[in-house]
Amino acid sequence: MEKQDQNEEPLPPSYSPPVIGSCPENTAKDITAAPPQQHNPEQPEKTATASPCNVTDSIVAVEEAPAKTAPAPEAPRVTPLEQLNEVPKLIDCPFCQYQVMTRVIEENSSQTTIAALLCCIFCGVICAFVPYLCKWAQEYHHFCGNCGVKVAIRPTDGPVQVQRPMPPPNYPAAPTAPDAAYK
Repeated sequence: MEKQDQNEEPLPPSYSPPVIGSCPENTAKDITAAPPQQHNPEQPEKTATASPCNVTDSIVAVEEAPAKTAPAPEAPRVTPLEQLNEVPKLIDCPFCQYQVMTRVIEENSSQTTIAALLCCIFCGVICAFVPYLCKWAQEYHHFCGNCGVKVAIRPTDGPVQVQRPMPPPNYPAAPTAPDAAYK
């Protein structure tokens, strides 16, 4: 590096002073602003710069890079009770009104027992356990992780059976007793 005068501030290490007369003519005049383009993350960003020798001769437009923001964290998605399947899902419990993961219990259905009887009749006693081991015709019972109430049953055949809380009974108003003073 060159020696600097004692009155000047020290230059940053990456700075190199321009050499007078080394810039070709019209360098800054030829630079124009490019039309706005879509940002492509695979290509490096392009910006227009002017050479240090004749920056004051023209105005250079610089293409601004679009602001990069971090993606917002996704809120966990609540599954409607009608769409529950064999895995635990996040639900809004209709009983305790909390957002919780369900607890799933697999149970053998009557179809599993019928399949076991057919295997026993046609293939022997040893094959009677195949429907139970292969989990044929399982029913999935979903329970609330907070209050423990059964919220849905997914049978092997047919739609999900949703369990809802019972509405409070609508009792008619009790008849009032006649006052003794009016008799």
